[in-house]
Amino acid sequence: MMVARIAPALACGNGIVVKPSEYSPLSAPRVAELGHEAGMPAGLINVIPGDGLTGALLAEHPGVNGVSFTGSVATGRKVAQAAVGHFAKPLLELGGKAPNIVFADADLETAVAGSTWGVFHGAGQICVASTRLLVQDSIADEVIEALTRQTQNIRVGDPMLSETHVGPLVSQQQYDRVRGYIDSGRNEGAHLQSGGGTPSGAIPGGFFVEPTVFTDVDPGMKIAKEEIFGPVLSVFRFSTEDEAIELANSLEFGLSANVWTSNIDRALGVAGQIDAGMVWINSARVMDPSLPFGGTKNSGIGNANGFEVLEELTHTKRVSVNYAGVSPSWPGLD
Repeated sequence: MMVARIAPALACGNGIVVKPSEYSPLSAPRVAELGHEAGMPAGLINVIPGDGLTGALLAEHPGVNGVSFTGSVATGRKVAQAAVGHFAKPLLELGGKAPNIVFADADLETAVAGSTWGVFHGAGQICVASTRLLVQDSIADEVIEALTRQTQNIRVGDPMLSETHVGPLVSQQQYDRVRGYIDSGRNEGAHLQSGGGTPSGAIPGGFFVEPTVFTDVDPGMKIAKEEIFGPVLSVFRFSTEDEAIELANSLEFGLSANVWTSNIDRALGVAGQIDAGMVWINSARVMDPSLPFGGTKNSGIGNANGFEVLEELTHTKRVSVNYAGVSPSWPGLD
């Protein structure tokens, strides 16, 4: 994450000050050390570990000309307000609740595999995780059955072992948060299709949560509306294309979406109507630094990749040169 954000900033000629997450503070200083060892000047990449107060002081510092933030919507609002206070450019990559739309004419084997990986990889702690599965009625039972089978085969455990598919959540706080959402889904009446407990491969005392699938989810439920940032999937059914688009656009988030169909006209038409900064067609979370990465609505401001990021990380300066040697003037002033 750090490298993805600082690389284009450095390429635009900027010095960098990084405040890493307090939950993962060790990798950022090492990256700075490696940069120095590779010949970068001292002070080009700087790291200031700390909590939210440290981040707030950095964002509001008048010597900072631009702020790139990746995190929650609530914190992103505070960062933007702090940055705008001294007219620094904010680049915000915030939350997501990606709709993953599977039409009846899709390659179901590919769609199920991509949908499973798209939500559970990284234990769901990914902003573009496809946490809302929208399935057309005529294939819903088949898709749910296949997805449940794949979900139950996911191996959860020590992330340092090659046979492990999914590791733990990042902290006790996040573990408690995800468990709370699972309890909420049960209490609000969603059907727990799979998971919801502690996986058999979990290390005692670790923050492990089974990959969890809820069906019969109402759009008004908490698990349907709020970003969980954990391995929890909500499944919805739809009948028509218009219904799928309406459901996809019903939330405050607009980061990413997925569309699965064999009809390219439908794929492009639906992609054009989904209010999101990124749409994957018949694929899930294919990343490339040459492509823009950003969202709409509460999912952020600006783009973190592609040529678009150059606008975020530079200020345009106009310089006009008079080669004629004649200045504008009013007649008779001499």
